[in-house]
Amino acid sequence: MRSKDTSRSRGAILTSSAKFSAENARYDGVLFGSVRGATEMHDGAFVFRPLRAYDGGASISIEGTTRYRKDPKRPTLDLVLTAKDYPVKRFLEYLDLDYPIEGRLTGSFPLTGSPPDTVSGGGVAALDDAVLWGQRVPRLTGRMGLTPGHFELDDIRAEIGGGMFGGRIAIAYKEKTFEARGAGDGLPLEALDSLAAATRDVTGRVSFELAGSGTFSRPDLKVSATMSEATFFGHAIPETMTPRLALTVTQGQVDGTVSVPERWTLTARGDAGATPIALDVALDAPDLAALMLFTPAALPVADGGALAAHGRVQLPQAAGESPSGQFVVTAARLDLGDRKGLVRTDGDVTIEVSKGRIALGELHAVGDGVDLRLRGAVDLSGEKAALEGRATGSADASVLALAYPDLGLGGRLVVDFGVSGPAAAPAFKGGIRIEGGRYRMAGYSFEEIEGSLRLAGSTGELEGLRAKVAEGEAFVAGSFRLAGTEVRDFPFQPAGPPVLRARDPRRCG
Repeated sequence: MRSKDTSRSRGAILTSSAKFSAENARYDGVLFGSVRGATEMHDGAFVFRPLRAYDGGASISIEGTTRYRKDPKRPTLDLVLTAKDYPVKRFLEYLDLDYPIEGRLTGSFPLTGSPPDTVSGGGVAALDDAVLWGQRVPRLTGRMGLTPGHFELDDIRAEIGGGMFGGRIAIAYKEKTFEARGAGDGLPLEALDSLAAATRDVTGRVSFELAGSGTFSRPDLKVSATMSEATFFGHAIPETMTPRLALTVTQGQVDGTVSVPERWTLTARGDAGATPIALDVALDAPDLAALMLFTPAALPVADGGALAAHGRVQLPQAAGESPSGQFVVTAARLDLGDRKGLVRTDGDVTIEVSKGRIALGELHAVGDGVDLRLRGAVDLSGEKAALEGRATGSADASVLALAYPDLGLGGRLVVDFGVSGPAAAPAFKGGIRIEGGRYRMAGYSFEEIEGSLRLAGSTGELEGLRAKVAEGEAFVAGSFRLAGTEVRDFPFQPAGPPVLRARDPRRCG
């Protein structure tokens, strides 16, 4: 470093000029890197002509004045910053501004004022490899502006995963308020970091418009969005069933709707600023099959049914927690072929979700030949899922076609059994009786099937199963073992002919 000093005894004027060369240089606690340049120091200020800092391929140039001695009549900064691929975090630290913004900044910014409250300036900039409020953006361009107490990004343009985003945001950081407008077109859900946890099993492209203002704690916000090329839990969603979102937040009060018009509608209302956040929700699904496409489950038949419910859900407050809530199913119906309402609920059904446990209150299912009462619970809080439940009543065996479309069993089933234990290997207790059954297997037609099945833990017993076959009779009895839900060690093969104690009346003496 070379310098030249000039002083006058009476005027107390001190002037110093120098050429800088330093490595890992810091100024006011901010790392600038390798510094080169020329500066003058006089009257409590540095005058850069210019001063350049390099950090690998990144650089920043400062030309102008920055005061190290405070003067209420003069700004601390009166300079131009020119950056090329420079870490924006250091730029913001130098201005004493704390924003969750990262990336490599390129642009030129005239600035004047005293940090942190009275700095003004701005310019056109590009930000590469950016992270904005947690969202990764490969490249963002726009106009950055600073006025006392305010920060603004305008004319924002960004490409995210092949989709486009544009908009503006203005922040009054002392008042903790904001204004924002934006629109996105064809943004892949998997590229939106804020939704990553909620969209592991959901893919597609979202297009949206948003406008917001107010405080961060109780904002006003309006969002509308649609999806295309959507897949939910492996189910491809037809374009005719594109889901739509409409969300309004007024002073923190949420009013949102997700729907597929004429198929199903889900609404949610509540206070987003409350602790914890609790939302009143309602579901109206006249097309149950269409709704199931958006869930991990699926109906085995295309006819579907209908579902209506309402309740209140409490959102988790910390990572690792699960939501809780109480819900009432006011109507549910399952259809099979031309048998609309094969099974439906009679009366309301309560569902309670708490700490990973889902409990179903008594469900009374009725229909053509159906009169069943079901209740149970699933506990997902442990390492392994656990079940408990009970079913009593009677039903036409054709209801089994809802789960096994090709079974083809007819007759009347009388059930009274319970289940408990791990979901992978539950224990059963109770029995099922079939009356007037009909079944066809391996070229044989079984008629007038009568018999009972008893279950106890991991074992079961057929207490005599009789059926007419042509002009003869088949009889099966015996015990078996259950491995989970699979039958083991049973003394005949169900896919074969009735070889166990088949009797022809003509051969009886």
